[in-house]
Amino acid sequence: MVAHVKEKDLRLIQALDEVESRLVAMPDKPISGKIYHISEMLDPDTRSVEVLIECDNSTRLMKPEMYGTVKLSDREAEVIRIPTSAILQEEENMYVLVELGNNDYRKQKRSRPALLKMARRWFYPA
Repeated sequence: MVAHVKEKDLRLIQALDEVESRLVAMPDKPISGKIYHISEMLDPDTRSVEVLIECDNSTRLMKPEMYGTVKLSDREAEVIRIPTSAILQEEENMYVLVELGNNDYRKQKRSRPALLKMARRWFYPA
């Protein structure tokens, strides 16, 4: 099976193994598969990359040129989520409220680039 993954979504499939597909002809029948190959070439017209997915077609239900959708879901990972209510900005400074316990918080100064770097590390682990 070939999927065309948009450029903006490529970061979601770098460490991805499993995918779920559904064909237009059989929307109630999920087809599981594994990413086999991610093309090195970006199509400049569609801004997408071809991704080859290996899946079982022993029943021969999938036919060449059939349309469908592919659900990309990354592996579960432990992440730290910071609620927006815990991020404060005062003039040029940014702060994160760190919970100390018993309804007690400490205001910790962080630069905007440091917050963005932390967010990328937390939400998009390598």
